[in-house]
Amino acid sequence: MRRLTLVTIAVVLTLTAFAPLQAALTREQSREIRTIGRNVGKASSLIRRKEVDEAETLLNDAESKIDQIAKDAELPATHPAVAGIRRAIGIQRNLLARVKASMNPAAEQGPPAAQQGVSFSSDVAPVLTANCTRCHGNGNRGGLKLDTFAGLKAGGQSRQPLVTPGNANGSLIMQRVTRQGRGQMPPNGNRLTAEEVEAISDWINAGAKFDGTDENADFGAMASTGGGTPKEPVKVVIPKPTGNETVSFKEDIAPWMINLCLNCHRGNNPRGGLNLETFENMMRGGDSGIVIHPDKPKEESRLFRLTGGLENPRMPANNQARLTRTNYNNLVKWFEEGNKYDGGDPTTPLRDLVPTAAEKRAMELAKYSPDEFKQHRLEQTEAAWKRSFPDHTANRVETDELLIFGKVPPTRLKELEAAAQSDLDKLREAFGVKQKPMFKGRLAIVVVGDRFDLEEFNLVMEGGRAVPRDVFGHSKVTGDFNDAYVVLLDTGDTAAAGKPDASTTLGTLLTEAVLSRSGNQAPDWATAGAGFAMLNPGQGTENAYLSDMQSLAVEAIKQVARPDDLFKAGQFAPAETKAVSYALGDYLIRAGGANKYATFLSRLSSGVKPEDAAKDVYRVDLTAIGLQFGRTIAQ
Repeated sequence: MRRLTLVTIAVVLTLTAFAPLQAALTREQSREIRTIGRNVGKASSLIRRKEVDEAETLLNDAESKIDQIAKDAELPATHPAVAGIRRAIGIQRNLLARVKASMNPAAEQGPPAAQQGVSFSSDVAPVLTANCTRCHGNGNRGGLKLDTFAGLKAGGQSRQPLVTPGNANGSLIMQRVTRQGRGQMPPNGNRLTAEEVEAISDWINAGAKFDGTDENADFGAMASTGGGTPKEPVKVVIPKPTGNETVSFKEDIAPWMINLCLNCHRGNNPRGGLNLETFENMMRGGDSGIVIHPDKPKEESRLFRLTGGLENPRMPANNQARLTRTNYNNLVKWFEEGNKYDGGDPTTPLRDLVPTAAEKRAMELAKYSPDEFKQHRLEQTEAAWKRSFPDHTANRVETDELLIFGKVPPTRLKELEAAAQSDLDKLREAFGVKQKPMFKGRLAIVVVGDRFDLEEFNLVMEGGRAVPRDVFGHSKVTGDFNDAYVVLLDTGDTAAAGKPDASTTLGTLLTEAVLSRSGNQAPDWATAGAGFAMLNPGQGTENAYLSDMQSLAVEAIKQVARPDDLFKAGQFAPAETKAVSYALGDYLIRAGGANKYATFLSRLSSGVKPEDAAKDVYRVDLTAIGLQFGRTIAQ
């Protein structure tokens, strides 16, 4: 009889999930609906005790009250609150009828429901669906999928079995649902009820048998049937384009569906059971059945009726933005042309079909001619300058490779331009870059004369990110070259402990910019100080700033317990990361040469995993590099 309780729990949870949709109800009516739902749940206890008359009276009373609320609020039969309660009442009436029949000795029945044991499909699957699949429905949490029996058997990333048939106490799933505090599942205090835990335990002890027909069937389908056999799967038909269509699903329908529909119709528990994340899911339909009929007039498709306002509740719901006239006209035409799908694989998420704003911008930039890109960089840099320093006119120097704006004298800009060009030439050769200029539209360099201006530019361009005292500039280059700039604090030509000279800072910022050209982000332990090592070989004792960084690196690595910890993100503070990165680069150049070091950095910036890059270039693993580096720097 436990089955009766578990089905009721699942229904009550479903009603709770629908609560936000009750926009047409008063607060009192909403409260009354929740009370009715709880009362319907109590019917299972009465049925279990075979108090059938009391259960029938309770269900009749609940049905009368929900009908009255629906009438007073003028709610359609499809309104989730009303439909949910009525479904719950229907389930309880079916169970009540089964118990009545089992109490009739003359009836040709199998064993009473209370003696049938625990069913996975009826008793366990609803518990997992209601409590587990929100996090473990797609394998993103610990690699664990709990929306199919096959996923339950497979377990998570640890590959430790969740269920040991015949031994509930030894099963991992029972240990997690009965644990107190940290590691308890479900998390955040949302514990299973005693009956839910008992159902899972009894099922495991009875052998953990699967009573469905398909181990890959979604639990939601099983739970919704209240029995051991999943619903008959919907045969999905994908209408293919002929090439004569005037409306494209990919171009004209999917974009507004993503913005207007996916907030409600996605995930493990989509509204109305209709998941619109892929075209295949859309054609599969929802709780009410198929919502698109390509071979029938558009008015016979529920999706069109709801979005077109021919049926309530009109979609999108809850006063969201409505379809524009263009959206509606495209929808009409798409239905009239047979709902053709031109997006390739119908299991592809709609979000992947429609380019983001950044992707659209990248496509636009890809069409720019060299002169158009130069104009883009000039206008972009002028706009950034005006936003940051509206009361100052920039001095500027322009070359084929560089666009330099500054709040320093023109002669100083020329000196820095010469230093930058010299460094770029070295970097071009080291990294084997053939593209000219190295950065589409040129690389912009903004030179400021004091820390206040550096912070002001950062505030405008980077949203107020704090500038630590040991930072003297930064670079930003995106893979599409929409952004390609360096901002530099001019610290003069003399280095000191804790303060580099301007040309040394500029060189390492240019190196960072070159390594960012691919659009990938190489780890900080490799790039933060790479420019110091590449452009200032052997100057660790001659340059006061670099000498200071070497000393800082020595102290920093004393904190490291294992050689491979050197290559873990967040192992050091930012200043220490830069120092260790420089010292590591200096060591790798001395040990294997500048070309190998440049190749190593190139591999990392192209997205190769650090371990693979190390083996590819140096024929050893990171642990070996870290061990030898630590020994060398400590000498």
